[in-house]
Amino acid sequence: MTPATPTARRAEAEARGAAPRASGGIHRRPAALAVAALLAIVVATAEGRPSTPQVLYLHRDRAGPDATVSLRTMTPDGSKDTWLADYPDALEPGPDWSPDGTQILIPTGTNALAILRSDGTKAAAENLPELLFPREPEWSPDGAQALFFAYTARRPHVYVVDLRTHVLRDLTAGLGRGDLPWDEHPDWSPDGAHIVFDSPRDQEFWWRQPDDPLGAAMTADLHVMTSDGAHIANLTESMDHEFYPAWSPDGRSIAFVRQAGGENPSVVTVLDMATGREQQLTDEGLWAFHPSWSPDGRRILFTGIDARNVANGRNIYVVSADGGGVTQLTDYVGEPALYPKWFDPALGLSPAGRLPTNWGGLKW
Repeated sequence: MTPATPTARRAEAEARGAAPRASGGIHRRPAALAVAALLAIVVATAEGRPSTPQVLYLHRDRAGPDATVSLRTMTPDGSKDTWLADYPDALEPGPDWSPDGTQILIPTGTNALAILRSDGTKAAAENLPELLFPREPEWSPDGAQALFFAYTARRPHVYVVDLRTHVLRDLTAGLGRGDLPWDEHPDWSPDGAHIVFDSPRDQEFWWRQPDDPLGAAMTADLHVMTSDGAHIANLTESMDHEFYPAWSPDGRSIAFVRQAGGENPSVVTVLDMATGREQQLTDEGLWAFHPSWSPDGRRILFTGIDARNVANGRNIYVVSADGGGVTQLTDYVGEPALYPKWFDPALGLSPAGRLPTNWGGLKW
């Protein structure tokens, strides 16, 4: 994708402090907003949550294992970028807002989950068994449980821990070994009844490569299971690599990243759960990772790498869920920005169960 040339309308919007409207290309955050971000703070309500819409994300001050990792927030137009806290022990853990926006869940880099207040100060910790290092946790819609994946016997499984009783369950251990149960990146359905994750557990759908010792590349499909791990179904059944699933707030769609043949640049795609139809939202000029919905379901945040400027590294972008334009929200160079999550105090994180959903293509 080629960045659009600034227009008079966009300049006028920037002068008003409004977000520029996407029109098919990649729009970069205005320099004026970047300067204003240095003076901005997150204003919290009396209940301890942001009073305005906020995007939470992870920032590394450089690539490599010796980077300083910090939590930051910004407004959904990329302005008012604000530091919350440093986490030098974390690798790329992936933070998440609590459903009411008062807390943040993040792995510590050890066998624990940290529960932070919305201002980044630590409130509590959830300790896990030794050598079980959680990754990319997700609050349950009712705020009572944390979903994550972690490596067990050198392979990742999907786990859930009750934050009140501290009971830990390995959900995918009971689903059978399959061909390769490499289960990662889980996310809740808005009603908390189902969990979607990616896995190459079905060898039938691996990408065929005759020169590979296995005869194929281990490409993942999207799978959905009941929240107790009792049933599982393959949603995509393709030889492409489909990963990083994220359920829409109304439960009708799943955003994910597709890598054709397991080798090409990855693109943001949306799966309609009722019809099985898919819509590609980004093109191969932008390598995409970590999609995450806006609470109203109209836009999708994601981490991306501009294929024309790979050295710039990962930044955060947003795309319209109906296939409109892509807007670049951060403009770091060599400083990865990762795992964006959106909170809106007017809507909450996820309007769970408000809309009925008919999953026409799903069979247990």
